[in-house]
Amino acid sequence: MVKEIEKDCFLVSSRSDQYPGVYYVYFGGNDISRVNAGDEIRILWDGSVLETEPGQIYADMIQTGE
Repeated sequence: MVKEIEKDCFLVSSRSDQYPGVYYVYFGGNDISRVNAGDEIRILWDGSVLETEPGQIYADMIQTGE
């Protein structure tokens, strides 16, 4: 699940992946106008997570459930 927390920044709670947990995901420059709090989204990223608490992911692309 994803929740918008500020412009171009979302908090994502993962369900099952190799890094289970909660992450801030930054989308820089992508159209995020269709993403709302509580939406399920798909992100494209290179697999690296910044060692912060919570971890941070920089996504190359997002896709909503539409």
